[in-house]
Amino acid sequence: MRSILTIVVLLSPPSGVLAQLGGTEFWFDGPEAVQPGSDREDPDVAVDGMRRTIVAWQANSNGQDVYVRRFDEIGAPLEDPILVNTTIENSQRFPSVAAAADGSFVVVWVNRVDIPPDRGVANYSIRSRHFGSDGLPTASEQIVNQLDPTFGGGSHLPDVAALTGGGFVVVWRSSTTNGDDSSTSIQGRLLNASGTPVGTQFQVNTTTDGLQSSPNVDGLPAVDPDGDYDGGFVVAWNRPGVHVRRFRADGTSGENDLQIDIDNDGERTDMAVAQHTGQVAVAWYFNDAVRTRLLDSNLSFVSGQLMASAVSDTTADHPTISDVGLDGFYLAWDSSTGPTGTDASGDSIQARILQVDGTFEGPQFQVNTWIMNNQQQPALGSSDGRLGIAWRSAGNPVPGANLADDHIIGYLLNYCDGIFCDDFESGDTTAWSTSVP
Repeated sequence: MRSILTIVVLLSPPSGVLAQLGGTEFWFDGPEAVQPGSDREDPDVAVDGMRRTIVAWQANSNGQDVYVRRFDEIGAPLEDPILVNTTIENSQRFPSVAAAADGSFVVVWVNRVDIPPDRGVANYSIRSRHFGSDGLPTASEQIVNQLDPTFGGGSHLPDVAALTGGGFVVVWRSSTTNGDDSSTSIQGRLLNASGTPVGTQFQVNTTTDGLQSSPNVDGLPAVDPDGDYDGGFVVAWNRPGVHVRRFRADGTSGENDLQIDIDNDGERTDMAVAQHTGQVAVAWYFNDAVRTRLLDSNLSFVSGQLMASAVSDTTADHPTISDVGLDGFYLAWDSSTGPTGTDASGDSIQARILQVDGTFEGPQFQVNTWIMNNQQQPALGSSDGRLGIAWRSAGNPVPGANLADDHIIGYLLNYCDGIFCDDFESGDTTAWSTSVP
């Protein structure tokens, strides 16, 4: 599973997470003395049960490598950036990170191997590595996908989620046939609490025509009030058409996939899915706009298809979404037109709050405060009242940064995940700190 803003005037009272935006942005991969590689990009964010934020990204060092770093509840780094991959040849790209309640976490990514070397043909596999709650790796990297990739194909675009009953689930796009008569399918595999792959690789999609792509996954609540999906997970992907499907914690499902969008032409990309107390919010990119829809715990529609980005925002893409407790869902994307806020120099990070009743809390707003150059690839992660947001920022002048390089920038914010927060009722913005760590 990305990003946020300069202060803007809202037409309605801001929620807690909005009240904190603005101020100095947080430099996740710095300072330069500890900063590995160059051209950092493709960040992902997770938050554990102790409100610690874990940020993963890729950088050019030995080719392309994956790094991760943790931050404590007040935003202090717990260690310097950690090299995740143990294979240093070829390219390691597109990291995704998920954290368990006990503070352990898993990073997954794509490994590219040129076959034969320097011939322009490559195979791709999904790799994972597990870290304990102390931030130390518990093992070397592992291969998640079981099926051998074909030349020029393989496994791509992984996403990982923690399960409430323990363990993790990884999903990805596969170019290797496994019950799908099209050229691509969505595959998944479970990892146990130690990050070891268990069971066999399974196919997510039941509709097998069309090109399946852009999978995204999130865990479901420990208790399913309406069925037998306790501690399971939900996956969203593009077929074309936006499809979702629920799974039990053991990787089985009693349902077929469900199409939730109403448009019948063109490809949807950049799927994003998040759940909170059984509600499921899905966001996607289609025809230069970010759209979203809210479903209940049975995947019945709570809202119609909603346009999240403004009509004037003609190049909104790369959506990401995460729950923010009583405020609903935080939806972010990057925009090259910047219809709100002060950023008109390049891409900016825009966002909007989707409430639990399926309506928006006010208009979209700008997240980034640094407005020169491009701000792209937002990533979000949340848990236990903490929301982390990160994005790739070109030439950001955070103190000590190389202005000619790309950095991973963002905010650490708080939200209300119960009826009362810090002795204030939810919605009372005086309960929220307006300073950013």
